Amino acid sequence: MASLASARGAERLIFGEAYLADVQELIVFWSEAQAVLARAASDPLFLSYVALGPEGLGLADDRRRQLMRQVERELQRMRALTAAWAQPAIDPMVQGGANVALQSAAEQGSRAVLGGALGFANTNTIRVLAEEVLADTGFAADSALRVVGRHLRATQQTLVSEAALNAELLVSEARLERADERARRLARLLRAHATQGELVNINGRFWTLEAYADVVARTRLAEAATAGSYNATLAMGIDLVRVSDHGRTDPKCDAFAGKVFSISGKDPRFPPLERRPPFHPRCRHALLPFVPELRSEREMEFAIARSRGEIDPGVGIQEFFGAAAS
Repeated sequence: MASLASARGAERLIFGEAYLADVQELIVFWSEAQAVLARAASDPLFLSYVALGPEGLGLADDRRRQLMRQVERELQRMRALTAAWAQPAIDPMVQGGANVALQSAAEQGSRAVLGGALGFANTNTIRVLAEEVLADTGFAADSALRVVGRHLRATQQTLVSEAALNAELLVSEARLERADERARRLARLLRAHATQGELVNINGRFWTLEAYADVVARTRLAEAATAGSYNATLAMGIDLVRVSDHGRTDPKCDAFAGKVFSISGKDPRFPPLERRPPFHPRCRHALLPFVPELRSEREMEFAIARSRGEIDPGVGIQEFFGAAAS
């Protein structure tokens, strides 16, 4: 079956250098915040106060509050930088998706043109996706703030408790040695929490801010490209869309890749469109218009069988008809 813009061509247009640069830019903002939070969570001055046991309780508590204010300032900075990033990054992805849809329809021989409502639809799409990026950022910042705060409090309480249990041993050089051991041990623990993936908690799984930024950027930008293509397809008056099939398989994509769907759900030949890419983090499937009037009988037979799940993922049209002939 001929591809509109080929799947790989559509990917190059949508997920090219500009897309990767935007993803990296958000990762940089969030990784800077990650570094600040990691330093705060393993602050040597805080640990030295805590290591004094009851004597350092007040000093440690003051230092903890200072660190939390520093963490809050850095997270506010991360939010502000993300807000400035969102719309300028999303806007060209929406437009790029629309352009790919138009090119795809044209390559199939369609003479459809974009309707005047597309600009309004894209403006709304960009605003909604930008708001979702900010919601993602708020979630990550709030989670990171709670995790760092909880670890600082837990460290303080753990060491004070140890000091109380061993008060008779905490004298002179022995006290300093034991306190130093505890401080080093807890510093390693906190450093692991802060730098190895335990700042953002989603359903029990912990992420570093950098890793979560990568997921947010790639997912929201892919959604933007899909939204642009979807809006353009509607504006051209086309009801059918095809999910690209680029030869790379993922279990989460197998139910969709290469299949044709009906936007309205009224075309009896094809299933209704109930989900749009991305289907998982870092998914690079494109949603492209499908013009049945310009397809051959064999292409339509293959598209219908593929869309109904009668053909295994990865089986091409030549292989399908070769098997049918035999």
